[in-house]
Amino acid sequence: MDWKIRAGYLKDVRPYTFALILGWDLSGVVESMGPGTGKFKIGDKVYSRPDSSRNGAYAEYIHTRGKIVLRVEKQHF
Repeated sequence: MDWKIRAGYLKDVRPYTFALILGWDLSGVVESMGPGTGKFKIGDKVYSRPDSSRNGAYAEYIHTRGKIVLRVEKQHF
């Protein structure tokens, strides 16, 4: 998706304004939580996507809605 945004293919669907942080999938460890996010705890390994109306996931930290985050249950390698 990143290259399509950079190339302008999605400008009619979602007119992104540059400078824009790209990256549309993420994984990591929960560092902190807001109110009402009881299904996770600090230290949980998770994966998700960022809110597509905001900047992407190419960052050291990212804030996203808990309802689009999933916990990694076990590693498969």
